Amino acid sequence: MKRLFTFFVCVSSSFFAPVSAFAMYFEQEKPACPDSLLSSKLHFPIEDGIVMADSISESLFGTTSNPLTSEVGAFSSATGGEPRYLAVGGSLTAGVRNGGLYRFAQLTSFPNLIARQMALKDFIQPLFKHDEENGSEYFKLTRKGPFPTFRKVAGSSAIIQPEPLTFNAYSGRVDNLGLPFAGIYAFGDRQDWRHNCDLIPSIPYDFSYRHFFRRYLSESGNSQWDTSVLDYALNQKSDLCTIELGMDDFIVYATTGGYKTSSLPFAAINEEGNPLIQLLTRLKNAGTKVILATVPDIIDFPYFHFVTPSMARQHNGDAALYAMISDDLFEKSKGSPQFLTEIKDTDLLLPTKNIEALFSSSEIKRGILPQKPLESKDVLTEDELGVFDINKSLNDLIRNLAVKFEYPVIDLHGVYRSILDGQFVTDDGVKIDPSYPNGNFFSDDGLHPTALGQAVLANEWIKVINKHYATRIPLLRTSEFSQFQKH
Repeated sequence: MKRLFTFFVCVSSSFFAPVSAFAMYFEQEKPACPDSLLSSKLHFPIEDGIVMADSISESLFGTTSNPLTSEVGAFSSATGGEPRYLAVGGSLTAGVRNGGLYRFAQLTSFPNLIARQMALKDFIQPLFKHDEENGSEYFKLTRKGPFPTFRKVAGSSAIIQPEPLTFNAYSGRVDNLGLPFAGIYAFGDRQDWRHNCDLIPSIPYDFSYRHFFRRYLSESGNSQWDTSVLDYALNQKSDLCTIELGMDDFIVYATTGGYKTSSLPFAAINEEGNPLIQLLTRLKNAGTKVILATVPDIIDFPYFHFVTPSMARQHNGDAALYAMISDDLFEKSKGSPQFLTEIKDTDLLLPTKNIEALFSSSEIKRGILPQKPLESKDVLTEDELGVFDINKSLNDLIRNLAVKFEYPVIDLHGVYRSILDGQFVTDDGVKIDPSYPNGNFFSDDGLHPTALGQAVLANEWIKVINKHYATRIPLLRTSEFSQFQKH
């Protein structure tokens, strides 16, 4: 039996250093967790069957430092101890992969890889414990087409309560402040997210980073909900800080079909009260060395191209397809064509339950008849895709802020563009393949990088750090990450 499942996806070289050998990867059966314990709202078809969990040696990625020769004098701590590296960002910085956040993904996040290349002994991540290594739980691709199917990796999760979603608490310092689905303005939000859908209707509750952020807050009661990430970040003292923000603003907008989330990208480019500017001001005054990152064009990621309108039409006798422009207005007007649009080849179909039905033998399908169209969340129309023009404005803002505060910028927009164009080769000769599902850069969720992809990005950050801060941090040998490209 096949069923639809909703899941969290979430919503940042002139020399090399050899790394130790990887241990063998293996799977073992784990008991399935109830569906109600899963955290997300992105739709993928999930097949029933054996639920697997992963175990892996942490000899390469663990909490002990890499025994490398790394010159990081530019970041010497004022106290004379080891310099502190703080990573601030969203899903990319956290290490989200395969539709979830879990221990191995955290260990192979680009901040942890950078810290190990810097030979830092005390870079501390909010790791899920060994007995909860599957974290928020994640997914593996089991069927490639025409509509991809995934299998949940469950058991050994950190979930202790489904509503509001609650993880086992983490106690201690946090040097990787990467939070899944944390957009720019989310960093400054202090509203009570227990009632998110009532307070902020434009932001789906289950896309809230707050579930993950609460792990770090030791206080009970309301302080767990009304403390902002910006408040938390401003209290952290660091010598080096990488900032990767903005990608999740677009990911949340796009993965919801633009439904009630169009304000997010616009808010990100608003300078008034912008949390990014507040954070940069505090870091500059503290003398912290910072690297900012531009934002990739996420609309070119595989997730948005699993299936196409022409494929859906061909599967349904070349019938025209229809979608609501506004769900609420269409319903209130009792199906007025004014709030209906015919889907064009330039529109994007999202992997939702309604789109999956178009590729099935089910007689209950939306989109074939104007009287029963697809919902807004199923499609990104041409007008909704126009919002992605804001990406340039956001990157212009980031570059301008870098000039104002005299900080360097890593051009993640350019790096991803090179990867997506199939033109990227690592310094140790690995060809990076952006194709899905057989490529080596994107994980099974079609949005976030594999371990190899994170290693590629870590090296690009290291190059910028070395160039602008006169350090000699060795690069990762990316070829040694290839065997973990889907883990």
